[in-house]
Amino acid sequence: MTTRKIRKMRKIRRKLNRRYTAKVLVALYTLSILFSAFILIKPSVTDAAEVVSEKKDLKLYIISPYSIRLEWEDDISYETAYIIQRAIDSADFKSIASVRANTTTYVDYNISPGHIYTYRIFYKNIHGNLYQHTVEVSTSSDLISKPNTLELTPVTSGQVEIKWTYPGYKQYDTVIERKADKETEWKVIYRAPAGTFNYIDAGLTPGLKYYYRIKAATATNIYSDYYPSKYGESIFTSLKAPQNLFGYAVSSTRIYLSWEYKSDDENKDEKGKSNKRIVDYFELERKTENEDYVLIAVIPYTNNWYQDSGLETGKLYTYRVRAKKGTVYSDYSEEITINCGYINPPVALSARALSANSIELKWENRGLDVGAQIEIWRKSEDYQEWDLFALLDRSYNKFIDKNVEEGKKYSYKLRSVIAYNNTYSNYSNEVSAYALDYNAPTDIDYVVIDKDRIQLYWNYEDDFIIAENADATNGYDSTNFKSGFIIEMKEGLFGQWKELARVSSSVNNYFVRGLDENKTYYFKVRAVNDNAGIGTYSREIKVTTRLPDTPEITSIEALSPSKIELKWKDTLQDDDPDSGYIIERKLNALNHYTVIAVLPSNSNTYIDTDLSPSRRYDYRIKAFNKAGNSQYSKNVFAITKAFNYFEDVPPSHPASEALYELVGRGAVKGQKAVNKEGKVVEMFYPDEAITRGEFIYMLMKAFKLEGKAIGSFADVTYGHWFYKEVMTAKNLGIITGDELNYFYPENPLTYDEMERIINKALKTVGRNVLYQSGNIDGKSKNKDEFVTKGEAAIVVYNIID
Repeated sequence: MTTRKIRKMRKIRRKLNRRYTAKVLVALYTLSILFSAFILIKPSVTDAAEVVSEKKDLKLYIISPYSIRLEWEDDISYETAYIIQRAIDSADFKSIASVRANTTTYVDYNISPGHIYTYRIFYKNIHGNLYQHTVEVSTSSDLISKPNTLELTPVTSGQVEIKWTYPGYKQYDTVIERKADKETEWKVIYRAPAGTFNYIDAGLTPGLKYYYRIKAATATNIYSDYYPSKYGESIFTSLKAPQNLFGYAVSSTRIYLSWEYKSDDENKDEKGKSNKRIVDYFELERKTENEDYVLIAVIPYTNNWYQDSGLETGKLYTYRVRAKKGTVYSDYSEEITINCGYINPPVALSARALSANSIELKWENRGLDVGAQIEIWRKSEDYQEWDLFALLDRSYNKFIDKNVEEGKKYSYKLRSVIAYNNTYSNYSNEVSAYALDYNAPTDIDYVVIDKDRIQLYWNYEDDFIIAENADATNGYDSTNFKSGFIIEMKEGLFGQWKELARVSSSVNNYFVRGLDENKTYYFKVRAVNDNAGIGTYSREIKVTTRLPDTPEITSIEALSPSKIELKWKDTLQDDDPDSGYIIERKLNALNHYTVIAVLPSNSNTYIDTDLSPSRRYDYRIKAFNKAGNSQYSKNVFAITKAFNYFEDVPPSHPASEALYELVGRGAVKGQKAVNKEGKVVEMFYPDEAITRGEFIYMLMKAFKLEGKAIGSFADVTYGHWFYKEVMTAKNLGIITGDELNYFYPENPLTYDEMERIINKALKTVGRNVLYQSGNIDGKSKNKDEFVTKGEAAIVVYNIID
């Protein structure tokens, strides 16, 4: 074989090998596809790790009467698709759509008004198994309406007022969502309860653009569509106006101006400075008597001052300033009018605390201009705004501030002013002082020893020791008194205080003699230390040594089967915390009284509660004070009323006992009516047939059955007064609707229906008993007869316990 033939054979063999390899690869690929499909289609054993035990919320948005949007959470990573299932009225669930993995929303456009739609979401895993992902939620397309107006108004710096309405005066919960400009995520900021139509959103950044949108909501996860749209409506918050605009003439042709500007959340500590740019710049405007305002300067946000020059001596200039950020302007500051004329300020201001409630200011007033007055400006650590506190003549060089709170820091500054021509000086130096916490004598009280004698006592603690005054023999020298306690007394409320005695700092009591039991006295104790500048008083106490007068009971009345009201003449007639009245009671069948209440002075009425119906109760009262107790009042008595909560259910009615219990459980409701005397009374109508809805309400309340009120019947929707109880009973399996999902709550209840409902309720609460309706109150009943309200009350009362 030639070389040429050998090469040709090798070339043919290589082509065949390549074709064969390609066919093999195609075959293998096809087999892999078929195998994968087989695995996906073939049912497999449930992977327990993939089962989500807690079902997620499903939210329904009613976009229109013909479309509903579903939203759910995508918090799993192993799904291949989500399956949407829907049930119409009482029909079974059917799958209506399949969406891709990671999807969180679906819109059902196949909706007709007048039907109840129930939805749930399943997810599919890689094995083709389905697992329920969300709870079931029911609604109708006319259950809720979206708002029809939204009004946004910037009210103050960092606040926006939101107002809205609904068509046809409807009322729902309203969910308010907000996002700031350039943010992507909407945040729920408030859920307004039904009947509320406005909200103020506070704590916002001034001068920033915000978007708002709202939606109606029910108690469950059912919402309207967003209003005005999912994109919301925008508004700019207003800027805070500059504060404390101040100015004075620094020469005959120049005026210096300054102001403050802080954001609402800026640290108000004087040492703390904010570097945050909260505005772009300030605009300063000026006017004179015959001119309008003109812009005289645009000032960078870093500067809060400006010096206006080239002015006329003695001329009045009025200024105002505002801030700007972006396209938003703040309101103007308060106006200030300044005379371009220089006057001297007070100098060398100092401050010191005299006591816990007074601070003394001193300054140098020499050089103040003729006709000038002195303004005292003050601020406290609680309120960091300067206030004009006092106005004095220029001859003053001292002032005592007595309007201070103990332990607080106060700051002061002064300036001189000629008010009639608006001429102001610069401020003096700023000074601060604390109202020092000097302790006063505490726990002052007394003990009555006799009609003419008492013993006063008190406590005193402080951080320093009150030095004793001692002579060479260590005896106490009251003639050279510099420290200790001074006891002061006055006779009657309008008497004059006089010094009664001085005692050493080691003494904490004093005996007072020569008092008159027919008079009232007041005492106080003063701690004194001349070296420390202390002279603080204790509180005043009122003292009497006379026993109180005997109370006189003026009336006693039974208000109800469980309440009796006592009234008496107040014989104490003061607010003494150590005086009052003792109320005692006894049952007619007993021989001893029991204390039931101790009331403060100035009391003249007491209502005794938790009594039994148709029982006699006896009462007596005595007064007390520090001197002792008065004699008892005369004995009085009253008989509680027989129970008759409803006007048309007398005590003799067979249902009265049952209603007494059910009223206490909140299980029955009456109806307001006007009786023959023209009074509004509560009626129960016990002989009328009870409706299905009324009975479910009574039964659920009596058994205190709780649960989720999810879904609705076609004739029981959100808003019915018994909606919660009926839907809870439905979800607990106690009641069901017909094939059209109707419950007929207004239909009279039959004995057969009552029997079936009660037995399901008993099973729900775990009671293994069977109720059979046969006879009530000794009367045989046909199962097709209607149950009266009174009969229903008797039945429920007999089975609840």
